[in-house]
Amino acid sequence: MQAARPALSHLFIYYKVNAGLDASGVKARVRSMQASLAHRTGIQGRLFVREDAGTTWMEVYPPAPDPVAFMQALNEEVERAGLPLLLADGNQRHIETFIECA
Repeated sequence: MQAARPALSHLFIYYKVNAGLDASGVKARVRSMQASLAHRTGIQGRLFVREDAGTTWMEVYPPAPDPVAFMQALNEEVERAGLPLLLADGNQRHIETFIECA
């Protein structure tokens, strides 16, 4: 009998961007980062913006086979794309992990 595999986590990353930035420019920069990340890891993220507050954005990533390597690649690509420069003053990228209900 095989042991049950541990559930893999989905990543939800949300943050507020500077209200003075052009939304299409923010979108292009995040999508470019996600494309580079997908090229490196094979994992394609999705991008959302809060409907009632266009300054709150969220990236969603499916489970990675190697979560540690994925997080390292994600952090490198975020820095390379300069995404921290887009954040509203005093804001940071908040990372939450969830597992799918069985």
